[in-house]
Amino acid sequence: MAKAATAPPHQPAAVTSAGRPLLWLALICVLGAGLRFYRLGSLPPGLFADEALVSLFARQVASAHWFPVYFPQGFGGYHPAIVYLTVLARWLTANHPLAVRFGVAAAGVASLPLVYLALRAVFALDMPSPRATRLALLGTLTLTITFSSVAVNRLGFEVMLPAAAGAGVVGLLAVGLRTGRRRYYWLAGLALGLAQYTYYSARFLPLAVTGALLWVALVAGRPTWRSRLLDLAHTAAASLVIYAPLGLYFWRNPGLFLARAAATTQGLTAAGPVAALGHLLAAAARTLLAISLPGFGDQLARHNLPGRPVFDVFLSLLFWLGVFVALRAWRRRSAALLLTWLAALLLPVVIAFEGQSPHFTRLQGALPAMAGLAALGGVALWEVVAAHRPRWATGLLALGLMFSLSVSAYDYFVRWAASPALFDAFQVGEWRAAQLTVTELAAGRVYLSPELISDPEHLDFDLLLRGGPARDIPGPGCLVYVDRPASPVTYLVDVLQDPLTLARLSTLYPAGHAGAPILHAPEPWPLYGVYQVPAGAAAVPVAHASTARFGAGVALAGFEWSPATLHPGQTLTVTLRWQATAAALPDYNVFVHLYLPGGETQSPGVSPQPVAQSDNAPCRGAFATSRWQAGEIVIDVHTLTLPPDYAPDRVGLVVGLYDWATQVRQPVADADALLPDNRLKLADLPVGP
Repeated sequence: MAKAATAPPHQPAAVTSAGRPLLWLALICVLGAGLRFYRLGSLPPGLFADEALVSLFARQVASAHWFPVYFPQGFGGYHPAIVYLTVLARWLTANHPLAVRFGVAAAGVASLPLVYLALRAVFALDMPSPRATRLALLGTLTLTITFSSVAVNRLGFEVMLPAAAGAGVVGLLAVGLRTGRRRYYWLAGLALGLAQYTYYSARFLPLAVTGALLWVALVAGRPTWRSRLLDLAHTAAASLVIYAPLGLYFWRNPGLFLARAAATTQGLTAAGPVAALGHLLAAAARTLLAISLPGFGDQLARHNLPGRPVFDVFLSLLFWLGVFVALRAWRRRSAALLLTWLAALLLPVVIAFEGQSPHFTRLQGALPAMAGLAALGGVALWEVVAAHRPRWATGLLALGLMFSLSVSAYDYFVRWAASPALFDAFQVGEWRAAQLTVTELAAGRVYLSPELISDPEHLDFDLLLRGGPARDIPGPGCLVYVDRPASPVTYLVDVLQDPLTLARLSTLYPAGHAGAPILHAPEPWPLYGVYQVPAGAAAVPVAHASTARFGAGVALAGFEWSPATLHPGQTLTVTLRWQATAAALPDYNVFVHLYLPGGETQSPGVSPQPVAQSDNAPCRGAFATSRWQAGEIVIDVHTLTLPPDYAPDRVGLVVGLYDWATQVRQPVADADALLPDNRLKLADLPVGP
């Protein structure tokens, strides 16, 4: 019986034992899924603005059946791939608010087999298929456990999509170079065109393709130049066909095409050619140092432990050893593809002028090439050790990879997760407030500070509550409540913008209680105050009750004024409690007048002249009657100033309501002190000397 074939002694057994590469790849993908999905619902905490904006675009696409090729914003905009990925993720998760993260994490896991296929195709250009497979597996594993890849794959950012897109382009290009079949260059071009729909850094992939083909032609000599140029032409033509819709959009909107680049390179372009060159050289040096040296990595806590390099010490060793191996074998086509892929996709990091630290989000497209080079270094390290200590080689490589996996997991799930900077980086306070609102709505009514719903900067509230039953408190000078509500009522107040409403609620509802506030962290100052009113709780009655009705949908439940005695030149505060008795009201204005004694009772058709008046929409325009709901009571405050030369010892207080659009006053019913022209006299107020 023939003996089973064994791995050649010069190849790493820990990697070459993958006689079943699909099984190994499946295990790597399972590991990748664990790193990318574990605790994804709570880590990162909160929801960053970019994630929320993409989710809002996805909601708009799904609801309006609106399918643009680009989604503009002030800084440029979002590419369609991330939005349509989020549309799919929202559909699969029943519109989960974190669907954008689930979609990106799934895309990150799905990209692993694509990277494996690309690396195998690249290495197969110069190596036997088994060795290429093992290198591809090692490279895919390296990408899987790299901290930066894990961290960014767990964010709902489009920045990670060029990694998979680039793998598709380079992999198909490698197959074309190996087989000589033209269709693979066309397919590489189609992938290149599709890549432009992912993120800005994908615009550098044409440089990688061009550089790789020219490099290969240069090494092979003059006979191949014509063939390589034809390959490049076919790839470019196919990419332009796919890119045409997006290219036409940017042709019509050139400012959007350049907006992001202009923002990130503004300082560079303004520095002058000599200074710009100096910056580029310094930025290139910082970018290379950030691969391995602590302190040079991305400083943004949102997606990195500030200063942490891309690779830990072991993966750094493999990477730089792999770079050395590739440069030493620069005539190999695999080296040409990996090095041009790396160089082109590091350029977005180098040319950015924002701060002194490279942004790791922009180098995501280069990570597969970096992982492939690290695989080359891993095999080279194994061979060096195996030449002296054969039994140690496999164990050393396995221990190193376990070390890197452990470091990445610890750095992310322990160190990074405990960072106090995450609270502000992910707007955790707003996220918790919006989630609390959703929870309380399941039990009863919720009233919010007005800006939480109306201000477009509060994206989490828009995402979680748009079109829902949450109501807004008009603000510090106005209050909405329900007397003896049938279900519990929760008020959520932005205490930084409104320091008065919580105190007013505690006075209005003695049976209510303050809920646990949402505090900033790590400095525990309050962001949002909570006041909870139990079902059936009675509000403190108003000083002067009323049964008057205005038109068909508004009642005056009561009123009060202060000071009790008015003096000439003094300001009077009149507090009216209106109650909506019907829905879908027109926009009414309220007028409050002060009259000389008897001046309010002139004959119909004659316009009496008040000595002071307030005339505006309820709550000074902050809460129009068209927004009122039946049963709600609105506390509406008006101020009037008595003339300084006012002499009588009393003044008449009159109120009325009129349609803002038609200027027609609403008829008054169920009241005793009715006046001509649909006015209601509330009281005669004493005036002191």
